[in-house]
Amino acid sequence: NNLVVIATANEPPTMAPHQHNAVAGGYMNILTHNGMFKTNIDTLAPEPGLIESYENVSDKEWRLHVRQGVKFHDGSDMTAEDIVASMEYARENSSYTNTYSTFWDKLEIKDDYTVVVTTKEVYAKTLIDLSSHYVLPKELVEQGNEAVAAYPIGTGPYKYVKWTLGDSVEFEAFEDYWEGAPAIKHLKYRIIPEGSSRTIALEAGEIDFIVEVDNNDLARLEETEGIEVINKTGTSFNFLVLNNERAPFDNQ
Repeated sequence: NNLVVIATANEPPTMAPHQHNAVAGGYMNILTHNGMFKTNIDTLAPEPGLIESYENVSDKEWRLHVRQGVKFHDGSDMTAEDIVASMEYARENSSYTNTYSTFWDKLEIKDDYTVVVTTKEVYAKTLIDLSSHYVLPKELVEQGNEAVAAYPIGTGPYKYVKWTLGDSVEFEAFEDYWEGAPAIKHLKYRIIPEGSSRTIALEAGEIDFIVEVDNNDLARLEETEGIEVINKTGTSFNFLVLNNERAPFDNQ
């Protein structure tokens, strides 16, 4: 039945990409949505995504050429209007998205497939910030936050199917995906908070892939026949946040 089951430790807070900054939610969002640019995994340079090409017209002006022939999961065609509506929506939902949605001064739609972005100042991170912008249908954005959360419609390789709270999230391949239909037709994320339980599920063949491998089980999994452990250098960082307004952390 062409199903791949992935285990992850945490449940996403929402399927709406602009309404969280959780890693677990990010796993789901990269299936259902595309950014305006994407990051090259080896060089970390921004590359064309939903924006096919661009010109840096002047110090503060960027002319973006929107990729043509891209469809949303609801069958509608993506245009410059959807790009601008999504960027403005990201700015309005600033509690989670303000790190990448405050750099521009003006957005102009020149035609169906051209957007001009004028930045507030000379800004080196323009393309990197645009990479963080997931594009939603304008019609969905206009219906507000609840609709965006309930119907996670994007242009991504997978369509959202079902979320069983505390258990799993299911996706199916989007056959009209602009980069070509995915080979894996069904994906299921299983929520398994306990590390050793994820390992046991993998060994038993209940799941195909673990995102967060339990450190205590790593050596065992590396020695297990039929299980492949992929060890790659990452670019993420972890941090600890302390509330400096509460004792004893309020005492410098």
